[in-house]
Amino acid sequence: MLKVDLHVHSVRSYDAFNTLHELAREASERKMKMLGISDHGPDFPKDVDYYFWQGWRIPKYLFGVRVLFGIECSIVDDKGALGLPETDLKKLTYVAAGFHPGTAYKDQGIDKNTKALVTVMKLPYVKIITHPHLVVYPIDIEKVAEEACRRKFLLELNNNYLRPDKLKYNPKILAEAKKMIRVIQENDWKFIIGTDTHILDQVGDDSNIQKLKKALGLKDKYVINNDIKAVKEFFNID
Repeated sequence: MLKVDLHVHSVRSYDAFNTLHELAREASERKMKMLGISDHGPDFPKDVDYYFWQGWRIPKYLFGVRVLFGIECSIVDDKGALGLPETDLKKLTYVAAGFHPGTAYKDQGIDKNTKALVTVMKLPYVKIITHPHLVVYPIDIEKVAEEACRRKFLLELNNNYLRPDKLKYNPKILAEAKKMIRVIQENDWKFIIGTDTHILDQVGDDSNIQKLKKALGLKDKYVINNDIKAVKEFFNID
């Protein structure tokens, strides 16, 4: 069980089922310390969504759990543009970005897909690339991981997409995750585990990853989630 989970979707996301208070209460019952709400952003900058302007209304703590208000934003082109303008992104505690099928980004081939992710790492406010090992579009994950290490940027190891049924359907996800972990650990940097929670019982649950720990070559000291001090320093939060 994670102490910090920053990839959690509330009912505000079109594909999730629980409210902020339900999620925070569950996190508290699971003895978690920090919960990050990262609902899906709109696909195009023109679709300004006032929801993402309202994070200041959320108490810092709910049920004893520190609550952060972020976003999982879609990458919309091969130049690394995101689906929400910078003026809105800077209002959030943290920004995670990634490829999502069905949004504006279309597969540009491995070189341009890789370049898009590298470019996103240079953007202000963006701190995390979500599920790069998912193989939404082909990328050079070792190059992406090397750039993340150089820039001290967090790549996500996604618990949801390392579940058995997903790996049976697409075993390449595991192979890509192993490459990512190897590069990050060799460079003595860290990555972040995300649950990609869409329903209550997934909050803080990293059980799929724990079952694959040996196969992944995963070493706990490179996982930032359970080091509260490191998380606070990285995201510049109190």
